[in-house]
Amino acid sequence: MSKFRFRCRNTGKECDYEMTAKTREEAEEHVRAHAQRFHDMRSSSSITDLVNRSLEEVEDYRD
Repeated sequence: MSKFRFRCRNTGKECDYEMTAKTREEAEEHVRAHAQRFHDMRSSSSITDLVNRSLEEVEDYRD
């Protein structure tokens, strides 16, 4: 089973925020909220681009 991981530092920002979600939709929701709250990103297209470039699909070997 795959999970989705986001590391803000991988976007070039000096930020240690990391998260893992069970679905891409859940991950996008968390990344969008983080980008808006902590990096003052308001443009939906900028956030979507950030998600598309930085969201990683990873295997979850614990399941």
